Amino acid sequence: MQRVAIVGGTHGNELGGIYLCRYWLAAPECLRHFPFRVEPYLANSGAIAVRRRYLDQDLNRCFLPADLQNVELASYEAQRAKLLAHALGGTDFLIDLHNTTANMGLTVILSRAGALEDPLIRQLCAHLIQQDPAVRIYDNPVPPEQNPYLPSIALRDLTLEVGPMPHGTLRADLYFKTRQLVEAMLDFLARWHRGEHEAYSGELTIYHHLSNLDYPRTESGELDGMIHPAVQAHDFWPLSPGAPLFVTFGGREIRYEGDDTVWPVFINEQAYYEKNFAMSLTQKVVHEL
Repeated sequence: MQRVAIVGGTHGNELGGIYLCRYWLAAPECLRHFPFRVEPYLANSGAIAVRRRYLDQDLNRCFLPADLQNVELASYEAQRAKLLAHALGGTDFLIDLHNTTANMGLTVILSRAGALEDPLIRQLCAHLIQQDPAVRIYDNPVPPEQNPYLPSIALRDLTLEVGPMPHGTLRADLYFKTRQLVEAMLDFLARWHRGEHEAYSGELTIYHHLSNLDYPRTESGELDGMIHPAVQAHDFWPLSPGAPLFVTFGGREIRYEGDDTVWPVFINEQAYYEKNFAMSLTQKVVHEL
């Protein structure tokens, strides 16, 4: 392992990762003791300058391999994605820092197909949970040719999603928890590089992505309801068939009609209103390490 990238500002209004990367860029000596280069990187500089999620389109949906090869795509983010792929493509490990308005706590997201088959990724996840039992692992695998996410340009990767943190704001507690967790990742990668890492055994709890769920809507496509108070802020809590899920503006409860218990995440994420989903549904599975 020769190069690790820490990326902030993939979305220009998610300030936790932006200010962490700015801190490390201003104090590079904090990262010099590792046996590999650690490079903080601000991804969407244009959106960061105006504190918006993006200028033309979501940068974190611009990394499809076909799109990176398409010279006709001219949006700011499409051009930025090509620059990032050139600058960071082939990086040994990439950590993408995000904030969410949802009550996700400290969530490691794996979006690469087969990530959990990689011993390094499994052991790293176990290490992070050992460091902080509040860490959760969310597996949302995407085949390489369909993967639009920035971390896909590296050889290995993970996304760290931290919340709740309203977009355009900072929370000191979550900022320092993020910094502590990233430093734990770097320490583990250094020990792995030297062959000195601890080998964890036992069980690893993973939340596997099932589907995205939209809000109730009218025939014309307008919102017709909200997250039910019993579900709001209960990311990673079980949701059973028949349990309250949404409530209409008139007060009518809409219950979950699925056949099995699921564990919702990204509940009521502000940035996902434009993507037409209220939450993602996951299945909680315990794996052997």
